[in-house]
Amino acid sequence: MLKLAFWGCFFIGTFTLNVSAETGPEICASCNENLLCVPLSDSPSFTKSPAPVCSVPLDNLTEGIGIHGVSERVPPFTPPWLNTTLYHLGQKFARDNIAIISYCHYLGAVIAFSSREAGYILANTGNSDKRINAIKNNLSHIRHLWLWYENDLLNPNNIAAQSITRIRSIHEEASKQIGARLQNDLGLVDKGIYDNRTVNERLWKAIDMDLRASRIPQKYREPPIPLLTYTGEVAPFPQFAMTIAQYLFVGLTVIMPEIQEVLKASEEELLGWNHLWAVIGHALGMEEPFNIALQPDLDSIKHNYQEMFNTYILPNFFNLEKESKVLMEMLLSVSGETLPSGIYSFSPTILMNLILTELMGIAAPRTMGLLTFEEQQRLGSWTRLKKALRRSKQPLMSTLNADIKRGLDEKGRFYYGQVYTSQDSISKYMFL
Repeated sequence: MLKLAFWGCFFIGTFTLNVSAETGPEICASCNENLLCVPLSDSPSFTKSPAPVCSVPLDNLTEGIGIHGVSERVPPFTPPWLNTTLYHLGQKFARDNIAIISYCHYLGAVIAFSSREAGYILANTGNSDKRINAIKNNLSHIRHLWLWYENDLLNPNNIAAQSITRIRSIHEEASKQIGARLQNDLGLVDKGIYDNRTVNERLWKAIDMDLRASRIPQKYREPPIPLLTYTGEVAPFPQFAMTIAQYLFVGLTVIMPEIQEVLKASEEELLGWNHLWAVIGHALGMEEPFNIALQPDLDSIKHNYQEMFNTYILPNFFNLEKESKVLMEMLLSVSGETLPSGIYSFSPTILMNLILTELMGIAAPRTMGLLTFEEQQRLGSWTRLKKALRRSKQPLMSTLNADIKRGLDEKGRFYYGQVYTSQDSISKYMFL
């Protein structure tokens, strides 16, 4: 049986809506009693309701393993429950915090490789197991995300809609390639593809020791029961993969306390950010029951996002395969190219230390012990920067945003040449 968990796409924090028959949904900054979505049992036809159907409970997300992940959509990519006020508020929040948001996206992409199957899928497309491909692939990811934050994907003639169409075509092609291999019993990749590759065993041993010495409960160290007991059909590119991807690309921001302290996001901003990603998920082909952004209230978001990480992500780190380590190391080694900013001069050891401490919230003395003096200085600079942002977010955040934009433009022109000359060509052609 093949179980799939795919690489990083979409979501984050959410709050509440007041629904008016005359004016449609409005922002409600202080109340959780108004539902953002309705349970499936209460809404047999969500298209007739101003609110969408909520995502299914976490244990039921595996039902999406057998369902194709790229449902048919045509521009404009407008869901029936669109709230334009929230949508544009979410875009502004992303733009205003793009340096930190991009950092979270990068961590999500690294973590995605902790799944063996995700690594196999990416190796099959040839996008991430070689340095140059890893750089170009992840520059493309970030740049397309920025297009969605900067432009209106609801306009069928806008470059954001062109970008969504491009990404959907890539997903469809990947589905065909994977389906053909599985149909011919070839597996996701050729056997032994990584036999001659080496990994930093010293680093991975330290990480494993820190994890096993932590207080992470045993139930989060093993694959979840819904995955272990799933016996249904397996789609080559399933809705379940899209759910994991959606969560990793955006959901990490909600469960990282230090990032929340730095962003200083209001409830309205988080509500808009969530709605933006619910809309993006819809545009990419996610069905409402598997669109993890669709939760009834803020408390559900916080609880389900933490449980999502604990249930479907943490166990991967206790059971890492060589394939995952190879791909994670490759992406960890190119942060200077894919996060081109002076604040992100991170080595693989620094980044894994941050994943253990910032994200998982555990002590990491063995991994920390591997840091060189220079790496300790860089980590100290990151810690001081976060403290400075907590004290006074502006104008420092604006400076960081400008720095990473300038750096990404330089790298984009270097690696993509003429393709990077305009947003139009980026939306159509920037990808491997």
